[in-house]
Amino acid sequence: MSFTYYREIDRLGRVVVPMDIRKSLSINAGDVLKISADDSKIILQKAEDKCVFCNGTDDLREFEGKFVCSECRAKLSR
Repeated sequence: MSFTYYREIDRLGRVVVPMDIRKSLSINAGDVLKISADDSKIILQKAEDKCVFCNGTDDLREFEGKFVCSECRAKLSR
């Protein structure tokens, strides 16, 4: 499925992902998107794995079916 939309970036640097695309990719409010850049492209990808506490996506470890990031693991160990 292919989509093409044009959206203006607001003064805070935000852009709205059109509803058709969000529905097609099952992206919902609260989901985490991975944002990367490659040459002259900005790439948005749904990040499936995220920390159960802070929604972070860096350095995740699985514990009983849930993911926990290193920062939250450190807080839990205190």
